[in-house]
Amino acid sequence: MKLNQPDEFQQLIRGGESITLEFKQTVSHPEKIAKTLVAFANTEGGKLVIGVSDKKEIIGIDPEEEKFALQIAASEYCRPAIQLTYSEAEIDNKTVLIAEVAQGHTAHFYVKGHNEPQQFYVRQNNQNKLITKE
Repeated sequence: MKLNQPDEFQQLIRGGESITLEFKQTVSHPEKIAKTLVAFANTEGGKLVIGVSDKKEIIGIDPEEEKFALQIAASEYCRPAIQLTYSEAEIDNKTVLIAEVAQGHTAHFYVKGHNEPQQFYVRQNNQNKLITKE
């Protein structure tokens, strides 16, 4: 997904978070972001927009730092690992990163540690929902 036009990006965020769209100011905790990646993969896929607040304010980020944190989330906390595609948008001299997750062909699980149980998340509206075996 390439968003070179400020209008395209503004249109993307105008609708707000949804089943396929999530905003984050930064990826400060890869283990938490991994739940969103898994939920997107287990539902319809989706876009994680880094550098935008929940109130749709463009904050801006260093895209290389955010890609590094996202790769940790996708490879260390997701089973199987999730492949991400990236694009960047430059809005008001601020860089925003869009990480896209494709819908998975198999189930994806969140794993916090080696001896921890796997957790299955799906996306409902604009939230990640843990599905239990009950």
